[in-house]
Order: sequence, then structure tokens, then C-alpha cells
Amino acid sequence: MTTLKFVGDVPLWLGVILSIAVAAMSWRYYRRESLELSGRLRWLLPTLRTVAFVLGILILTGPVLHHRQTIGDLGKVQIYFDGSESMQMLDPHMSLRRKLEIVIATGWLPNVDLDQSTFQFSDALQNIRTKHEQQLLGIEQTDLAKVREQIQSFGKGLADLGPMIPPKFVATFESSLTQPLARLGSIESVEESVTQYRTLFAVSRDLESAAEQAALERLIQQNDSVRAALTQFDETPRWQRAQAGFLQSPTKVLTELRKNHEVNIHRLLGQDAIREESLQGSDTDTEEEAPVQLFASATDLATGISTNQEDSVASSDPSEASQAKTSIVLVSDGQHNSGPSPIQAARILGAQGIPFFCVSMGAAHPAYDLSVVKVAHPERVFRTDLVRGTVTIRDQYPAGHPVLAQIFSGDTVLWRKQLRTENSGERRIDFEFSVDPIVKNASEGSPTDVQQHVVPLALRASLVPLADELQVDNNHRRFHLAAIADSQKVLILDGRSRWETRYLRNAFERDEQWSVNTVIAGAATENGTLPRGEAPNQFPATRSDLFEYDLVIFGEIGPELFEQHELIWLQEFVDARGGGMIFIDGQRGLLKQLAATPLAGLLPVRWLPDSARQKPKRFELTDSGEAAPALRLSDDSVENRRLWSELPPPHSFMPVESVPSAQVLVNLDVADKLYPVIIRQPYGAGQVLFMAFDESWRWRYRTADLWHQRLWNQFAELVMPPPYAASDEYVSIDSGKVRYESNDSVPLRVRLNGLDGAPMTNANVDALIWKDNQLTTTVNLKPDPDVPGVYRAISHALSPGAYEVSVQASGFSQSALQARSEFVVMDQISAEQNTTSANERLLQQLATESGGLFLREEEIGQLPDRLLPFSQGRVIESDHLIWQSYWWFFAILSMITIEWILRKRVGLL
Repeated sequence: MTTLKFVGDVPLWLGVILSIAVAAMSWRYYRRESLELSGRLRWLLPTLRTVAFVLGILILTGPVLHHRQTIGDLGKVQIYFDGSESMQMLDPHMSLRRKLEIVIATGWLPNVDLDQSTFQFSDALQNIRTKHEQQLLGIEQTDLAKVREQIQSFGKGLADLGPMIPPKFVATFESSLTQPLARLGSIESVEESVTQYRTLFAVSRDLESAAEQAALERLIQQNDSVRAALTQFDETPRWQRAQAGFLQSPTKVLTELRKNHEVNIHRLLGQDAIREESLQGSDTDTEEEAPVQLFASATDLATGISTNQEDSVASSDPSEASQAKTSIVLVSDGQHNSGPSPIQAARILGAQGIPFFCVSMGAAHPAYDLSVVKVAHPERVFRTDLVRGTVTIRDQYPAGHPVLAQIFSGDTVLWRKQLRTENSGERRIDFEFSVDPIVKNASEGSPTDVQQHVVPLALRASLVPLADELQVDNNHRRFHLAAIADSQKVLILDGRSRWETRYLRNAFERDEQWSVNTVIAGAATENGTLPRGEAPNQFPATRSDLFEYDLVIFGEIGPELFEQHELIWLQEFVDARGGGMIFIDGQRGLLKQLAATPLAGLLPVRWLPDSARQKPKRFELTDSGEAAPALRLSDDSVENRRLWSELPPPHSFMPVESVPSAQVLVNLDVADKLYPVIIRQPYGAGQVLFMAFDESWRWRYRTADLWHQRLWNQFAELVMPPPYAASDEYVSIDSGKVRYESNDSVPLRVRLNGLDGAPMTNANVDALIWKDNQLTTTVNLKPDPDVPGVYRAISHALSPGAYEVSVQASGFSQSALQARSEFVVMDQISAEQNTTSANERLLQQLATESGGLFLREEEIGQLPDRLLPFSQGRVIESDHLIWQSYWWFFAILSMITIEWILRKRVGLL
């Protein structure tokens, strides 16, 4: 096959424009001086001149005839470049020996003679030290015998290095490492042994660096270009080094592969394998030609490859597919963190005869780095509460260095703690701080006519960067929570002042975030009938008054005390208003009577026949309960289950079974039989929680309010509707959470009152969504058929950014509706910056499972030879440089000569 290419300094499009311009000027010139010529010459002479000029200009575009001939059956090589964010990382922490090998392999440094002995000593010492550092993390560090066993193993490894130690470092090696290590065996304190043992790891690191540096200095004295090449390496990200290895290496890897294979190049972006058009026909790469790169926020080394291979098989000729052998070259740092297992994909493709040749990009060992991995925190807190949570950090920094952990709101420090690095991987740090001061400041900034019920707080957990950290962008993580500025209203109903009700009322009344109304009525109380009215200790007189509450706790109170319409109000309080209701059953069995009332649909249980029962043993969380934040006593799931099992169980309970629509959160173990005792059920717009016992007050035993008040606050938050974020005289507005993920939809809720204060039911209401003070979208809200004056809608998916929501409604000016809610949409949190080393173990597994080969980036040059057995053909290519050929020059000269002869014959100069 022969194709025409243009490889000159002038691009083809510019050459064509210049040719047209020169042709036009040539014709114009001839038209002026050849008016008296015959018609044939009048056209022939300008044509000859124009053709000569055009051929001359096209020389600048470098026309080349490319001949390509295929002999035999070519193998197929699919090259996949990892396109995730981690491929943007630098690797200055990589060993100097590997750096030198890579800059030589990529052609950045001519081949030089390396003093291998010093580098081999440094690498061997690093491997021994890294191995024992990891082993120390994996043993019980309070066991002196195991610690001494590790120390002896480290000493044996150092002793084996004896013949490799360069003479310059023998004395230092003995005085700084082997002798202090030998003295550790006599230390009786395990804590002191571990501390000094870790100190020797730091000494080993210093010795490794000193040995490499000494070899490097000798090499630099021989060749000044080494430092420049190493600087270039330190400033070049992994993806650029990968392309340089294929395009710029002295062995011309991509060119050599194309001599025996059909090569296709792709970039893995998330779940997609994108064909890399810019490299398909390139054998060289220049800075000017490099396209703008996009990077994915997650690494999926399975989906894109598997899908692309399936598409290739489906679209290929069956006869050709049976003969052509396919190989996959995966160029990656191996940091797979999304999608299905790449090992399974490698097994499947390997069984089809498609091996993985994995090229590892990046250092094998992590750099010195500290990062904030996760912040566990409540989504909502009352403004006077303390925010409690944990910051999970990844500690990959030598032990013993001081580091400051902080939490900020803007520039205000809310919490700080001085830590010391441990080089222990992930560790969790508990925090506790008050948000009351920043809530007050935020409320003071709101318009005077607007009440801010929920204050969104944008916070930042941060670690102060230390010297030699590779990445500092991962030293902080933003998080958001909502501070409830107003108290919430709870109505407690019971038929007697039992222990459960007393402790529950006291717990809520002691908490500033609650406004409590307790109504006790029944035959055994002062109120034989249900007191009604607007005063304290009275049941709300109207439906709208009842709907002002956020939570109703329904105890053992007889349904005969309520009017029929009041029972309907309570049902609508959950179904339509979206309020929360908690039923607390007791030994009198009064809640059973609700099955014949309008509240029957709210009950998530059916009562079982009474039978003789032994004393309950313990509570046991279900899987649903473990996943529910409302039942969380610890962030650690094992610890959480243990704490629940240790809570004092009730002495008695009501045996029930859950209905199909309900969710059992907690069981009670009675004689090794499990009974559901805490059951949750959604109902209409609200939530119901049923407790089959009335002795949660026992949770105060030896712990006072530690668990009792905490759990009841969490139960309330589980079933209650979220409060409106802000309100003014006419409108209340809420946009759900204060933080959403990218492409989430946002539920919008608005309550509109008329000029008379009554709910406005016939207005045309729109929510205006603003970003950066620019209106981005308008959402029309529909009336809630169950709650007069309430309008709802769900926005479309939103891009990352900070948003505000305002309201416009028919019959109101924009200045009258001032309330706004705020939320933020966060991009997906990327884990790409958390790990600074290549996952060579995974890449080695992919190669092994598929029958392929694992290589490091300095070994890319081996690929053509390693892949040669997978091809039964070869490609012969040659180029004919038209612009340097004799016949091209002869054509130009012929045009000019003929023109000159013809001009002379007609008497033109």
C-alpha cells in the first residue's frame, strides 16, 4: 500500500494557500503583458509559470510517498495508557539508580557506565528495611518476644549485606546500624525497644540516601548532563514518561512494534477506553504536538479493556481472528480503585490467549506523605452541641516528627491537636469542637427579616505539611454539615407517668435544642380526659397546631381518649406533614388497641400471643441496624455491635413480629431466640419507629446520659423531617442536605403564606437556583396535595459548585420573598492522590494470571522482543522523498525552460 504524506516544515494547508496566492499573482502578471498574444499562448504561458511556482512551494510541505507491505499474519497489540489522575504524579522519591536507568531508556541521557556496586548495596538495604518496617506493623507490638524476633531477623539481613558494603560506608554501617541493633536485645521495655528499632529504620534511610548520593556525585563529576537529566525526570509526570518511553527511546519502541504488529493505542478514562488518535500514526512526539490531556478521577483497569476487546472480537473477520494473536500492553501505576476486579478480567482474557504485558509507572515504594483520607461527622447538629467525629489520615512519614492537625471554618481554627508521625498507614484521630460562635456570626450576616433555621457550615480538616512531602494537595479535605439554629418541638403522649416517660421528658428538657410538651392523661392520672388547648401539657386544639411539632412520642395511652378526628390528625401528621412518630409499647398492651383506629397503618408490627418467656439476655443489632446512623455508638462496626450487646436489656418486652414493609433494626436475645424490639417503617411523607419495650431508661446505668440521651436524639433525627433552612414573613424554603454529590438532584420544598398569614394554596411558585450570583435554572414547584401552602419539586442534576435557592411567587414582589437556602455540590472525591507508589503487586498478578509479563518503565525497550513470538508476519516500509527527487526538480526545470523558449519565440523578455 502506498500513501502520500507531507512531513515538511510548512503544513499542507499553508502550502496550498501560498500556492493559490502565487498562482493568482502569476496569472495577473501575465494577463497584463500578453494581451497581444494568441489565445493558446495567453493560457499556456501563465499555466507553465504557475505550475513551476506551485511545485516549488510544495517542496516546503515535504511530500513523501510511503510504501507499506505486509508479509505473513501480523500480531495485534492493544496498548492501554492509564488516564487517571494518579498518572499526573511525580516521582522524585524514586531511587537514583532507577531514575538513571529510566532517563537512559527514554533517551534523555546517553548511555553511561554506572557504578553498580554502590547502587546495589543501597537497593538491597532499602529492600531489607522496607520488609521489616511492614512486618513490624503486622505484629503485636506489646509482645517483647515477637519484637525481639523481628530485631534478630533485621540483624541477620544486615549481616548478609557484609560483602556488598562499599569501603567508604563500612565504619558508618557498623557504628550506626549493626552495633545499636545488637544492643536492642538487652532492653527489657518493649515500648523502648520498638521506639529505638524505628529509629534505626530512619538511620537506614539516611545511609541508603548517602550511598546513592555518593555514587551520583561520582557520576556527575564524569558527566554534567546527568544532573540535568535527573531534574527533567523529577519534573516529568508519569504519563509523559510513559509516552516518552514509547516514542523517544533510542530503541524506538513504537516503531519497532509496528514492524511486526498491528498496533492500536487507547487511553483508559474511567470505564472507557478512548482511542488515542494523536499517537496512532506517530513515531515521534514533540512538545508542540502533545494534545491537552484529560484525566479521570478514578482508575478502572478492567471495564474499558474488557469492553474494547469484546468489541474488537465482534467486529473482526472470524477467519482473521482465529489466526491473529492479540496481546495487551497495560501502561499504568496499578492504582485500581473503581469497577470490577482487573484480575478476573486478566484471567478471562488469558484463557482466550490474550496475555497482559504490564508496564509499571512510578516508584515501587511510597514517598514521604501525609494525607487526610476521610472525615466522619454528623450531617446535622444543634448549634449548642459539640461536633464529634474522627479524621482518618494516612501516615507515611518517618516516625517521631511533630505534625499539627486542625479543623477550620474559613480562617477560624475550631480544633487543633499536636500529633507525632508513626509511619503506620491509616490512623484515626477523634475531634470535638463547638460551632456556636460561627453559627452566631453567620446568623448576624443574614437580613433582619430573614430567620436562618439551618446554618450550612463549610469546614476543612487539615494537616500542616512537613518537609519532603511529595503531595501537599492531599493534606486537607473539605466537609460540610448543617447547624440547627432553632429548637425543635416534641409532643410526648402517655397514659401514666412511668419511668420511661419521666426520664425521656427530662432528657429532652435538659437539651436546649428541644421544646417539650408532655401530655399525661388516663384513668390513673390527674387528667381523666385528654386536656386540649394551646397551653403547656395540653394536646393541640387544631390540626395546624399539631403540625407545628416535629416529633410525636406515643406511649401507652388509650385511644378512647382521642376524638376520631384527632386520631386522623395524628395519622396525617406522619403521612402528609412528614412528621416523625415513635411508639413506646408497654406491659398494659394499650397500643394493641390502635389496630382498630386510623393509626393502624402506622404500626410496623403485629403482636404475637403472650407466652412464658425467660429474662432477655442482650440486644443484637441487625445488618440494617448496623447501617443506620441513628443506632451508631461507635464508627467501628465491631465496636458498635459490642456496645449494643452491653447495653442493659429490658426486664420485659412485648413479643411482636414486623410487617413486610418494616425494617427491623434491633433484636432482643431471649433464650437464644431473637425477637424484634426496635422496628422502623416509612409511612407516606414521614417515618415511624416502634419500640417493643419501655425500659430504655436502664441505659443510664453507670453511664448517666452518655448513651440514653445520645440514642434518643439519634432516634428523633432518624424519623423527623428536616427543618426549613430559612424563612421570612411569607415564605419558608428548604433544599434538603447542605452537601450533594456531582450530578445529584436536589429536593426543593417551599411553604408559602399569604398576606393574612394563612397557607397560600393557589400561587404559581418557582425556585430560582443561583451559582456565583448568576441564575442557572428555574424550577416550577407543584402544590403538595396533602399539606396546604407547601410546594415541592426536584431539580435536575447539578454540576459542582456553591448554590443558593430563592423563591418567586405570583402575587409577591421579589423584595418580599427574601429567604434563601444554600447548598454545595461537590465533585466526586478522588482517591487518586492518596497513594504515591505504584501497585506493582497488582500488575504482577495481572501478568501472571494472563500468561504475560511484568516490566518496569525502564524496561519498556524490551517490549518489541518480548512480543515478537506473538506475530507471524512483518511489515516492510519505505519512504520516497518526492521533494528531494530528481524528477520533481526536473519537472520544475522543464516548466521554466518551456516557458522561457515560448517567450523568446513570441519576442517577450
